[in-house]
Amino acid sequence: SHGGGGALRGAAAPVRLSRMAKPEAPVYDWAQNDMEVLVKVPVPEGFRKGDVQCKVQRASLRLTIAGNEICCGELAKEVDPDESSWSLESEAGMRLLVVTLTKALA
Repeated sequence: SHGGGGALRGAAAPVRLSRMAKPEAPVYDWAQNDMEVLVKVPVPEGFRKGDVQCKVQRASLRLTIAGNEICCGELAKEVDPDESSWSLESEAGMRLLVVTLTKALA
């Protein structure tokens, strides 16, 4: 454990997402600031951008990678789908799919 991981499952989570029932599904992590929520999902080496289906709506997120639903659920705060995006990044030797959800202005 990386320490502090259990804190993600508190009532204060900004994104309430269902975890996959399948144990082999990648686990995601998230972080947020005043402007956006970042959802980070480790992806395998042979991963292709075409494997990603990411549907962002004002109050929900659905992310599917290579046919596996990674997360699908309501967002605690509304986001702006037009300003939200995803990208591939490397962090500590791992490849990550990073979904950036830009919070809707109140």
